[in-house]
Amino acid sequence: MLVVSSPNPSFQRNAQAEIHRTIGDRAVSEKELENVLSGIVAATAVPGAAYEWQQDGSGLGGYNVKFAERPTDRILVRVSGQYAVSPGEPSRFGVKLSTAVIPKSAYKAQILSTANIGYDPTLQVEAYKPFDGSQYFIASQVFGGRTHFNSYTGPDRQSDTRDRVGGAFYAGIGTWRYAQLRLGAQAGYDSYSRNVVVDGISSHSGGFTAPEARWIVNHQDSGGLPTRGARSEGEAGYFLRTTGDYPFVHSDFSKFQPLNRDVTLFATNHVGTSFGRKLNYFDQFIAGDQTNMAAFRYQEFHANTLVTAGSGVILHGRPIRHVSSHPGLALWYEVGRFDAGSAGWSTRQSTSIGTLFPTQLGATGVQVSFDEKGKARFRLMLGSF
Repeated sequence: MLVVSSPNPSFQRNAQAEIHRTIGDRAVSEKELENVLSGIVAATAVPGAAYEWQQDGSGLGGYNVKFAERPTDRILVRVSGQYAVSPGEPSRFGVKLSTAVIPKSAYKAQILSTANIGYDPTLQVEAYKPFDGSQYFIASQVFGGRTHFNSYTGPDRQSDTRDRVGGAFYAGIGTWRYAQLRLGAQAGYDSYSRNVVVDGISSHSGGFTAPEARWIVNHQDSGGLPTRGARSEGEAGYFLRTTGDYPFVHSDFSKFQPLNRDVTLFATNHVGTSFGRKLNYFDQFIAGDQTNMAAFRYQEFHANTLVTAGSGVILHGRPIRHVSSHPGLALWYEVGRFDAGSAGWSTRQSTSIGTLFPTQLGATGVQVSFDEKGKARFRLMLGSF
């Protein structure tokens, strides 16, 4: 028997339902109970939870769990940064401010916002509402921002922009720690800096609708420089606009596996496809940056379908005295396959070596990469790896 109490009746009811759904009526160990409670505390941002074993007069017993009350509404803030500079490509600096507003009386409902300030300024706000301590939820969004698109002809670079505003609505499952699946649609309006014709397909400003499924499974121990765990994230759906409709799948995967204290192996994969449809310039899938085909310029590859994959090793150094930072030396290889429509398919390769330092704003470091012809590219970076 397990009894849950909280100064907030709504919180108590939802926590009781979630714990019962997770554990059921069976006997549970202290370790399992602590794991469930720590997940609830982290997801609800209450100050904490305590438990004790109690017996009744008949000799039967069970755990009595008490959740502390939020004294006020909670506002959680996380700041991260990104910076990249390399010859022949645009320098990119950005600061991401992520916030979560959790009302005092809420269980897991919250208002989430993400603001990117810098090279690609964006703002997204989401109202997230789960149902009665269950794993089901609904979420509504509004978003807007500007994205830069770069193309290259020899040493020359052309930069264009897309301004997008819109909204979205999803229903989903997965209020646990590691996984979430959403079904819904987004709709909005795209305004392009100019009409670009690629492979006979012209881009024109206009509205769009996209029914889609989104997923994320994340067991990694850090968003900056992971040392263990896997992460899979992506979306699949059908994009509808007056200039042409197309199906799409876009996914990213990475896995970090420590061999011992000093060595970590990792693998990455990036996929984007329109299943043979020709896309306009601003809808094409893009590769080329410090973490995806690093030997090439930022956004050098634009394709209707692309697949990149890589693997490497991180050698962890001793922590720096008075800094508590563990520097790493990373070596990795990537290969990419790109569908440029009537121009056909191409295959490119990238080999990199870099020094990385985890910081509060992200992983920072210097890397040098070589393409299949031996041409080198140097890059200074701050962000995630």
